[in-house]
Amino acid sequence: MTRRGWLAAGFVVAGMAAMAAGFLASGWWMGGSRMQGEPAPAITLTDLNGQSRTLAEWQGKLLLVNFWATWCAPCVDEIPLLVEAQARYGAKGLQVLGPAFDETEPAKAMAQRLRINYPVSADLAQADAAARALGNHNGMLPYTVLISRDGRVLKTVLGGMTREQIDTLVQEHL
Repeated sequence: MTRRGWLAAGFVVAGMAAMAAGFLASGWWMGGSRMQGEPAPAITLTDLNGQSRTLAEWQGKLLLVNFWATWCAPCVDEIPLLVEAQARYGAKGLQVLGPAFDETEPAKAMAQRLRINYPVSADLAQADAAARALGNHNGMLPYTVLISRDGRVLKTVLGGMTREQIDTLVQEHL
């Protein structure tokens, strides 16, 4: 292959990588989890008040588990949309949960600042173990898992979501 051919091939590969990164960053990587349809694993998280909570507590609700961190800009941008979704769909059976890859005090401060209206947990090791158990083996954030009323994994989303994406995801399964 000529130098020009190699150069063109490099641009194609670079363009495809940039496009894939853009899809990830915009939240367009949805659903490809090998866990889809499987029962969600038993997970215990410690909330901001120090209470142990399990996913099973919310069986019978559509559960949207959003892994985030205070230092993750796309996570912080997405939280107000999740607050809106909880307010809009909570009475219809949606429950948002927010395990943070943080220590308690920074997560508590962020929860107060953003007026988070859903349960938040903060324990880096617990959040990491829970995210991995739910299919996020790379530790990338934000990471969201939608769990059915009967406890099965419906979808996973790696990257931030828009209001429209959240609404579509929730309305499709309520």
